[in-house]
Amino acid sequence: MRNLTGKLAIILGSLTAAACLAQEERLVGKCPVKPATMCIEMNLEGVYLQGALLPRSQFSFSNLAGANLRRARLDDASLTGANLRSADLREASLDDADLSEADLTGVLMSRARLNGANVQGAQLEIADMRGIHASGADFSASDLRRAQLQQARLQRANFHSVNLQGASLAGADLRGAQFTNANLNNADLSGANLALASFEGASLAGCIGCPVQ
Repeated sequence: MRNLTGKLAIILGSLTAAACLAQEERLVGKCPVKPATMCIEMNLEGVYLQGALLPRSQFSFSNLAGANLRRARLDDASLTGANLRSADLREASLDDADLSEADLTGVLMSRARLNGANVQGAQLEIADMRGIHASGADFSASDLRRAQLQQARLQRANFHSVNLQGASLAGADLRGAQFTNANLNNADLSGANLALASFEGASLAGCIGCPVQ
């Protein structure tokens, strides 16, 4: 009986592993969903990829507008120039990902991880990024007008020449962040931790909680 039980357990385990592998490697819009997948310049508008395991994947210049990527794993992934307008990236992991020049207008990204990510030149207007973890991320030259970044962890983040007009960073951890030449007009930094943060050359008209120039 014990031998039979052991054999059944092995069979069930094999079937479960095969099912998981098949799920990871399923095709979505001709894109194989698996780690390190290559889906460059593909139309994946509105696709459902919630919780997908996609670390080290290539989505450069692909259309992912409105896609559901909630809780997806996209660490070290390349999304350069991708269209992610209004996509759902809540609680997704994008540590060390490349989002440079991506269109993330209106994206839902609350509680996502972007530690060390490259977000240079990205469009993030009216993005919901509340509570994100983005220590050391590079947002230089990006557009964050009216973005929601309350309670975000942005230690040592680079906001050089970023447009943060009307954005809210209330209660954010901005220790060591660089806002050189940034536009913070009418932004809200109330309650933010600004220890060692640099605002050299920044525009601070109407900014709440910004250092007095």
